[in-house]
Amino acid sequence: APQTETGIPRPYSQAIQGWLTFYNRLISRPVRLRYYQILALYFTEAVLRKIRNKEKGYEGRTMLAYWMATGSGKTLLMHLNILQFIDHIGGWRAFDELQIILTTPGVNLIEQHRREVVPLVEKLNQQCAGRIRLTIDSTQSLLNREKNFFDLPDHKRVFRLVLVDEGHIGLS
Repeated sequence: APQTETGIPRPYSQAIQGWLTFYNRLISRPVRLRYYQILALYFTEAVLRKIRNKEKGYEGRTMLAYWMATGSGKTLLMHLNILQFIDHIGGWRAFDELQIILTTPGVNLIEQHRREVVPLVEKLNQQCAGRIRLTIDSTQSLLNREKNFFDLPDHKRVFRLVLVDEGHIGLS
């Protein structure tokens, strides 16, 4: 595939630019991505395409993780990953419900995520008739939910995206 001046294949860079353009139309203060954020989105896109194309070694893969420093823009990446995920499941008409679960190990970040993610999801819900359900909770609270909380109904096109912030905490 032809590459852009960044060395990222054109289909990938066009997809990233598309999500960013859409995102910037939704928010009040447009953002520009830093090079490492572009790389993170590129690697995510490469993996998602390999999963979708059922490439050898990617069958059954369902998780992807970034390990990024505090202040590096992980929350912005989460926002763009939501758009990326919607794109990969087939767009706005591909789902009856999209469940987004955002979790963090400590309750101290929950309010920050609510301030930053809830407005985005509200605007996305305007695009898809309110079919996105957002849950923001601590990891411990999610683990204490009733067992059937995580069951997906088999009679609907329901997708789930789980975003984990500070996932390295408690790895031991």
